[in-house]
Amino acid sequence: MDATQTEAIMAEDALQSVSPDLLSDDEIEWTKATSKNGVVYEYGVRKSDLEGDNRDAERAAINKEEDPEPRRDVFNVNWTVQNDNYWRPTSNSGSMRISRYMLRRASNGVYQLDITNTTGWMFWFHDASGDSYFLSTPRNGDHYLRYRSQRPNIVAVSRP
Repeated sequence: MDATQTEAIMAEDALQSVSPDLLSDDEIEWTKATSKNGVVYEYGVRKSDLEGDNRDAERAAINKEEDPEPRRDVFNVNWTVQNDNYWRPTSNSGSMRISRYMLRRASNGVYQLDITNTTGWMFWFHDASGDSYFLSTPRNGDHYLRYRSQRPNIVAVSRP
């Protein structure tokens, strides 16, 4: 077995090592927002993560404020829409504060990006069309974005 074959097997093992954890829409609290280009999108968090916690109010307050401009840390990524439902590790999870992601088609023309953050933060996700989607993550864990785009691949992640 050569190095290329070994690398391919290791990559496949990494994908398969984390089974899909897909939630239904009923299990996610979705909030509408507007992208930098004026397109309505939604971000969400698992409803069970909000039970007994007032962070949903914190999220709502952040969403009503003007979103901060993405400028401080920019991470170039190549997150392409996948035809499966497997989490993929991020290459710079320590500095980006996102350990894994899943990008897939949710429905006709709608794409869903699921992330797991390791530190409460604010993120901008930039797609290949030039549009950007803001996501506040006051708690560590899984967070979700649904958006429409002609070029949905995520090419950069930035933090204010």
